[in-house]
Amino acid sequence: MQKNKSLLLSGASMSKEEDKMLKFSFLQCKVNHLRKAVESFQNAGFTVEWGRSGQRGNAFIWFEEGPYIEVFETVPGFPSVATILGLFFGQSAKDKWKYWDKHPGGWSDLGLVAINKPQEHTLAGFKAARLDVMNMGIATSRIIKGSRTRPDGEKTKFAFFTTSPVELPIIATDYSPPQRPATVTHANGARGIEQITVGVCDKDFEKYRALTGDDKKIKWIRSRKTQILEVSLTGTGVITLQKDMVMFPQKSQKSKYLEVLG
Repeated sequence: MQKNKSLLLSGASMSKEEDKMLKFSFLQCKVNHLRKAVESFQNAGFTVEWGRSGQRGNAFIWFEEGPYIEVFETVPGFPSVATILGLFFGQSAKDKWKYWDKHPGGWSDLGLVAINKPQEHTLAGFKAARLDVMNMGIATSRIIKGSRTRPDGEKTKFAFFTTSPVELPIIATDYSPPQRPATVTHANGARGIEQITVGVCDKDFEKYRALTGDDKKIKWIRSRKTQILEVSLTGTGVITLQKDMVMFPQKSQKSKYLEVLG
């Protein structure tokens, strides 16, 4: 297999969804103190998996199927990285990195995976997906290829591109090799992301709708500002941003607040 074809797109069977180009794959939550945030999520009953060795960079809340949650933090020097990325990958990438750096914390992005025919689950197929997005009239970055080393030493590869304006979703490949655990159990009973509600401003509305289409897990409503408003989890209820906190309503109807931003 050629090196440039080692990045696989979503490993799920897509034959039933050939009419869809993009699918909701992950939700990002920016925090100011990652270790504190991971501990808070764990205390709220979530099983959390570190993305890298050394407990740094990012962590994941997986579900056995459907979109997952990535928790991440930015580090000093992020704006400088944004400038360099802009030179190599374009203005859209630069804008996204600055957006992440300035984001106050909370639900920052949703990610979509490109869906092609099974034989096109390669980097070449991902390039075609980017061209499709550009043909919608949506500006993008160039494709950014990356990798990370898991705590167990396994190296995983991925690729993505950003879209403009910065509030629009990220388009990504799935991880290669796949990272989703075969079985996932959360002490709080969470089984998956049922639906997210996104407020979309007028200037972003048509582009947002073009990217997300009729994905039943994404509900978009008109709003003054484009942002993720609400996340509904199967088994636990609704997660709602409360300024610098995230709220997890429990079965007892008592609200349990999770401080994740620090």
